[in-house]
Amino acid sequence: MKFIRPDWKKPKPYSDLLGTQSGRLIAWEFLRRNPDYEKDLIAFRATVDRWYSEAMKSDIGPTVKEYADGSIFHNMWYGFIDLAPDKWHASREYFWAKWGLSGYVDLDDDGGPEVFVSRWEIKPDDYIPVRDMCQRIETPLVSIPVDLSESIEQIEKSVMHLVRLLRANGIKSGAITPNVNRVLDTRKYINHLRMLDATFAGASIQEIGEILLPHATNDPNDKQRDKRIRAALKAAQKMQDSGYKILI
Repeated sequence: MKFIRPDWKKPKPYSDLLGTQSGRLIAWEFLRRNPDYEKDLIAFRATVDRWYSEAMKSDIGPTVKEYADGSIFHNMWYGFIDLAPDKWHASREYFWAKWGLSGYVDLDDDGGPEVFVSRWEIKPDDYIPVRDMCQRIETPLVSIPVDLSESIEQIEKSVMHLVRLLRANGIKSGAITPNVNRVLDTRKYINHLRMLDATFAGASIQEIGEILLPHATNDPNDKQRDKRIRAALKAAQKMQDSGYKILI
């Protein structure tokens, strides 16, 4: 579960974020640095551990034992989901309400787009079944049949081909208005992340300025560079606390 922060003094460890336009990916980088989120993860794991210990002594002990040997947390977690649905639902709602997550996400997760997933109450009547690729699209909400016996590669290929075709037809007919993603200022967010990591490492405002703004003036009288760093660090901490949600 431990997240090892990059060396804030070196830009290379952060370079993978430069080309991304995934707001969710950047949002996760802020959230995984939030100490309160880490505390909630520790508390959740403790809840699962307690449940596991108690369940092992109960009449469902043999079933629980099938999930894990007590050392593999993810297996214990699956047992918790299946065998203690009420407790899992309460935990999931907590993470959703507070952090915008659909459930527990470890700090060492790579932060794929599935980290922040949209949740909605599934109402079958709201979704129009797709029967063929020539179908007229009158709503952006559709359901596409999938044969799960096919390979993942074949499913992805078939579904994405159909999605692209139907979406194009829907946009052309005016039934679909595409969401336009804003261009992310990734360099600004990377600097914010580096500032958070620098602060975590115990760096001073002056040290951060010397690394991140080496050419900015920092006159002894007005300390302009220090002021810029303090303002940026304040913005970074705001993103870490809850501001990341604007990127989801």
